Amino acid sequence: MRKLLLAAASLAAVGATANAQALEFNVGAFGGFARGETEWDYVPPPDPIPTFDTDGGMLGVNAGVGATFSGFYIGAEADYAWASINGQERCPNPSWACEAEVESLATLRAVFGRQVGPWLFYGTGGVAQGDVHIQTQLSNSTAFGSGPEFGETQSRDGWAAGIGVRRDVGPHLSWRAEYLHVELDEGTSTVDFGLQVQTQTTLDAVRLGVDWNF
Repeated sequence: MRKLLLAAASLAAVGATANAQALEFNVGAFGGFARGETEWDYVPPPDPIPTFDTDGGMLGVNAGVGATFSGFYIGAEADYAWASINGQERCPNPSWACEAEVESLATLRAVFGRQVGPWLFYGTGGVAQGDVHIQTQLSNSTAFGSGPEFGETQSRDGWAAGIGVRRDVGPHLSWRAEYLHVELDEGTSTVDFGLQVQTQTTLDAVRLGVDWNF
C-alpha cells in the first residue's frame, strides 16, 4: 500500500504540470484475460515442484486524468479488477495439490502517448497490488478448489507495464485495448500442517474497455 500511495503522489505531481483548462478526465469499465505462472518453493525445501501456469479472467473499473500537448499525451490512471486467475501443480506429496489464485488486481500508472486524430497510442507503467491466495488441497482430483483446503490470502505489491490504444467514438465515449505485464512480489504463506511456502506470480493480461470522457 505504501508503494501505491507514493506512486499516487508522484503521478499527481506530473498531472499538476498540465494547464488546468487542458485537462481531461475519464472513467470506465473493462474486462480481460490473463495468463502467467507461479513459482512455488517450500521453506526449507523438500523435493521441488515445477513452476505452474495460472490463467483466468478479470472485470474492473478505471479512472484517469491527462492532457495533450502538441499531439503528445501525458496522464495518470488507476484501476481495480476483481479476478479469478488460478492454477495448480501436484505437491511433493502427490495426495496434495499446490494451488495459487489472484483474486484481485489494482494498478496505478503513468500514461504517455501520441494522439493521431481520434486515436491515442500509448505506453504505460507504474505500481501494482494484488490479493493472492495460496493453498494446498487434499484431493486426488486436479480440479481447482475440489477438496479440503489449507492456506491464506495476502496482499502483494509489484509493478505493471504495457501498451495500449484508445479510439474516440463520440464526443464523450471511447474504447480501448490494452496489454499489461504484471509482476507481484514474492511472499511467504502458511499451508497444511503449518508448512511455509514462498511464491511469486507473474501475469500477462489483455483487456478491453469502454471510457466516458469529460
